[in-house]
Amino acid sequence: MEKVAPQIAGQIQAGWNLGNTMEATWWEGATPDPLTGETIWGNPIVTKELIQLVKQSGFQAIRIPCSWNQYSDPATAQIDPVWLARVEEVVRYCVDADLYILLNIHWDGGWLERNVTPEQEEAVNHKQRAFWQQIATHFRDFDQRLLFASANEPHVETAQQMDVLDRYHQTFVDTVRATGGRNACRTLVVQGPITDIERTEQLMDPLPSDTVPNRLMVEVHYYTPYNFALMTQDESWGKQSYYWGANYHSTTDPTRNATWGEEALLDDFFGRMKSKFVDHGIPVLLGEFAAIRRSHLTGDDLELHLASRAYYHNYVSEKANELGLIPFYWDTGTLGNHGSGIFDRSDNTVFDTQLLEALTELETPQYWETEGKRYATDINSDGDWASDLMEQFLGSDPDDKNSIPDRPRFHLNASAHAVYTLYRFSKNTGQLKFEYSSDLINWSDFEMTVSQDSETVLEHISASPLPQGEERFIRPKLVR
Repeated sequence: MEKVAPQIAGQIQAGWNLGNTMEATWWEGATPDPLTGETIWGNPIVTKELIQLVKQSGFQAIRIPCSWNQYSDPATAQIDPVWLARVEEVVRYCVDADLYILLNIHWDGGWLERNVTPEQEEAVNHKQRAFWQQIATHFRDFDQRLLFASANEPHVETAQQMDVLDRYHQTFVDTVRATGGRNACRTLVVQGPITDIERTEQLMDPLPSDTVPNRLMVEVHYYTPYNFALMTQDESWGKQSYYWGANYHSTTDPTRNATWGEEALLDDFFGRMKSKFVDHGIPVLLGEFAAIRRSHLTGDDLELHLASRAYYHNYVSEKANELGLIPFYWDTGTLGNHGSGIFDRSDNTVFDTQLLEALTELETPQYWETEGKRYATDINSDGDWASDLMEQFLGSDPDDKNSIPDRPRFHLNASAHAVYTLYRFSKNTGQLKFEYSSDLINWSDFEMTVSQDSETVLEHISASPLPQGEERFIRPKLVR
C-alpha cells in the first residue's frame, strides 16, 4: 500500500543534502561533461560507499540537488541520456541503502528561479514541462521512497510573482502525474517563495491541485540568523556571529554573540509552518539548513563556537521534528574554515562527529502499526529506546543510558484485540491513554482498558476487536 505524504514524513527524522555535487554548474564558455560534472566544485565522484556511510550514520533520507539545463539541448530541451543514467546510478545507491530520496531541479543557472515573471512565464513553463516529462518518465518505476521537487529557491517577492510560481508548480504536478506508473501517486514537493518562511506563510495559498489526495509537501529553508549561519565577513550593516543560543554566549567576545534570530524566533517561524500546513495534513520539508564552521577561531573561542554550532543544529532538528517539519542538513562537502561538511568524501569517513551527533541523536515520536510491528523507535537524549517522559513513567533514569527499561510489546491477540504490555521496575503515578490514526494526520482517542497492573507489568487491551484489513496506527500518551 502506497504511503501518503504524512506517513513518509513520519519516517524521516534526519535528512542530508548531497550538496555542491550533482547541481554543480560549469563556468561560462565550458562544454559541460556529464561524466565529470559532479566534481567541478571540488567534491569527488559520488560512491555507493559514501551513501552507505550516510545511512549508517543515522540519516533516513538524502536530498539530491540536481542540475539539468546545462546537460540539455538548448533547442529541444532534450536531456543528455548519459546524465540521466548517472543521476539514476546515484539514486540507486540511495535505494540500495534503504533511504528516502528527494530529487529536484536545483538552481540550474537560474532559468526558472530568476524568471518568475509574467513576461518569462511561457518560455519557463515550456522548459519546466519538458524537463519533468523526461525526468518523471525515466524514474517512474522507482517506488515511493523517491520524491520529486519542483524547484529550489524560486525568487518571488510579490503576490503577482506567486501566481506565476503557482502555475510553474501546477505544470510540475500535472506533468509528473501524466507520465503514469508509480508517478500517479508519488509524493511531490513544491517550494515556497524563496523558500522563506515568512513569505511562504504570507503568499503560498493555495497549493497546486492534484489528482490524488495527501501526496504534496511544502519546502522551506532556514539560514537564520544569516550572521551566524552563512556570513563570512563583517559588513557595514552588521557583523558575523560566532555564538548562538541563550546558554552559549561568550563573555570574553560579546560582540560576536547572536543578537537576534535565536530560540524564540525559530520557535515562532516553525510554529507558523505547523499552523499553516502541518495541522492541515501537509508536511513541511525543511530542505536546507546549516551554520558554517568557523575553524579560524582558537582555544576557548573555538570550543564555545563548536558547542554553540552543535546546539544550533540540534535545536533546529529537535524543534522541526516536534512541529512536523522534516529537517535536511545542507552539507557542501567542504571541511575547512566556513565549511559545512560532516563527511570526508575523499575516504568516506566521518569528519565532524560533534555535528553528526547533534543532527541524528534526536527524541522522536513513537507509534505502532496494528500489524504488530514497531513502526518507529525513539532516539533520545541518553540513547536508549525510551523517551524521557516514558522513562520517568517506567522508573528508569532518562539521563543514564545504562538505565534501560524493557521494551513495551504491542500486538494483536487471537481475537484481533490490540494488546499493549509494559514491563516496568516499579509502579508509577500517571495514566496511559491511547490514540489511533489511519493516516498519521488525524488522531482520535482509542479506548484501551487495563487488563493487568502489578509491580512489574502493566497491560492494556482494546475494548473491541480491530477491523480486519484496515491499516491503523496506535500511540500511547502519558497523562499526569
